Amino acid sequence: MTTPGMFEPEEGRFHSDRRRSIEPRRNSDRGLESQIPRSSRDRRTSRAVTPQTGAAVAEDDHLGFPLSDRQLEACLRAALLEDGAYHDIATAASVLSARRAHATIVARQSGILAGVPLAVAAFRLFDSNAALRVDVDDGGRVTDGAPVVRITALSHAILSAERVALNFLRHLSGIATLTASYVEAVRGTSARIVDTWKTTPGLRELEHYAARAGGASGMKRDGLDVVHIRDSHLTAMNRDVAMVVRRARDLASDHTRIEIACRSPAEVRSAVAAGVDAVLLDGMTPSHVRECVEIASSRVYTQVTGDVRLDAVRSFAQAGVDRIAVDALTQRAPALDLELEFESV
Repeated sequence: MTTPGMFEPEEGRFHSDRRRSIEPRRNSDRGLESQIPRSSRDRRTSRAVTPQTGAAVAEDDHLGFPLSDRQLEACLRAALLEDGAYHDIATAASVLSARRAHATIVARQSGILAGVPLAVAAFRLFDSNAALRVDVDDGGRVTDGAPVVRITALSHAILSAERVALNFLRHLSGIATLTASYVEAVRGTSARIVDTWKTTPGLRELEHYAARAGGASGMKRDGLDVVHIRDSHLTAMNRDVAMVVRRARDLASDHTRIEIACRSPAEVRSAVAAGVDAVLLDGMTPSHVRECVEIASSRVYTQVTGDVRLDAVRSFAQAGVDRIAVDALTQRAPALDLELEFESV
């Protein structure tokens, strides 16, 4: 007889301690950024993940999955504990512990995937003998009805891991899909779409990763290497741009990048004169952005930031700005509709 608590995830499943950089390769002609080639987002090659071969993260991971194996396992265990998956009464009441089943994660709308390694690892935590076929990896495009991952495992493993696997996959794929829409909207201009610091606590690196899957450019976001002077910081210093920048330079290391939010062309002039590396153009119109780009005159990077709507993003790109940081990518992206179809055997 099965009882709650019998279906515990297995210990030590992912302890190869793989280390992966969270910073994409830098573009030699831009220095601070890189961009995912569009062709890499259209792959359709299936791969097998079995007890003998395969891993949660694809070998040709071009996006830089941000979690080591230990971090991946810890992240999933915390999510499964939160979900109540370790004491799943409904599953214990409805299946025998040795019964196996098939299931398929299927897309119910078109979009870009992100989070497949989390879904794969969630099922393998409950059944190390699970066999999975990944039809579309992160960064790949799916259409309505397309299979994403095929699972053959113990029935309780599939049912207990289902919600956590889908929640990660839906959320991160929603970010990737919205990002791809913004990237497409500025295609043909010199502007690049980047995500922002406005992320879900505890999920920052995964959400940055999802934006990369959608084609956003990335930059190093380690607080020791980037000083981001926000509007509130300027207000605290009576909007004395030169003073804030000078004090930041004195406190930071030699190789630190200084970025400062500016609300007017006059503040941009002061920031450029003070020797910042990037000016963040906050709440400006496209015409003001164009004026600020001329002031920067290729001496510093220019970035539009804030609540940039999809229908307006191209007008900012055509103003000549280097980057456009979009809050909505990680703040308001709707989840991609994915579901699990379960087949008892």
